[in-house]
Amino acid sequence: GRLTLDVDLGSTTDFSTRMTAGSALRFGWRFDLGRVWIEPEIGGAYTALTTFGCDFCRGMNHLPRGFGGVRLGGAGLLADVIEPSIFGHVGYGRVLGAHEYQAEPSTGGPAADMGFAIDAVVTRHFRFGGQAAYNVIATPVDAGSAPPPKWISFGLHAGLAF
Repeated sequence: GRLTLDVDLGSTTDFSTRMTAGSALRFGWRFDLGRVWIEPEIGGAYTALTTFGCDFCRGMNHLPRGFGGVRLGGAGLLADVIEPSIFGHVGYGRVLGAHEYQAEPSTGGPAADMGFAIDAVVTRHFRFGGQAAYNVIATPVDAGSAPPPKWISFGLHAGLAF
């Protein structure tokens, strides 16, 4: 198995003054298939959505998510040190705290992300790297309500294999 912690920063997809900061904890089991591997995984994530230049806690939204998905990667590139991968997850997410993405203080719906990562294999049991992803929580859209939150994130991760 593999346990991985992600931390990231990002921006909403309209590249307005909305900023994101978040983290995720993932657990997966890797299956090596020669020069490629597949890793089904489950996890949870939290993202804070705020506005540049404002009091950090005022006007902030909280976006917790639970998910399952898969990573597909290349094994042993560049002297068995670099491993690129692509990933996708689906699950359920909440949007907590009133702001322009919702009329109600709390709402939820299907959540998804997809992206790519590059890992540096330090030892057989430890790796770290960077990732970039597109994220969305598909909250209900009523007449006059704002669209669901969508954001692009960039970050770092570190994982332990056991």
